[in-house]
Amino acid sequence: MKNKRGQAGAIFIIIIPIVFIALAFIYDNVMIIIANNKYNLASKEIAKEVLTNSYNDKAAEVKNLYEKNNYEVDMLNVSYDGTTLKIYNSHSYPSFFGTILGVKSYRTEINLEAHKEDDKIIIEEKEIEA
Repeated sequence: MKNKRGQAGAIFIIIIPIVFIALAFIYDNVMIIIANNKYNLASKEIAKEVLTNSYNDKAAEVKNLYEKNNYEVDMLNVSYDGTTLKIYNSHSYPSFFGTILGVKSYRTEINLEAHKEDDKIIIEEKEIEA
């Protein structure tokens, strides 16, 4: 009869790092999704706020609201042509477990177009151009 205790220990030692890496990957991705959804929702609320109120400089007000809510504005690009408000922003999230795989942070982008139509704010998410 073979000694199964050594085999079980070896399998345990092999499986634990694989499970840890998988859980770290899942955790990082969940945190990215949560942060990106929060950022996307904030961008939509800022667009609604700016289009609903009569600000003189809508692009500057978008930047002010981002800063007031502690969001990155380094890559913020806002334009308003009189009818359509365009917001593009790129932001990074630190990776909690990414250092295991050599990833320091993740970057996501938001590209929105908003306009007012019959007292309703219409917000469209646009594709990111390469």
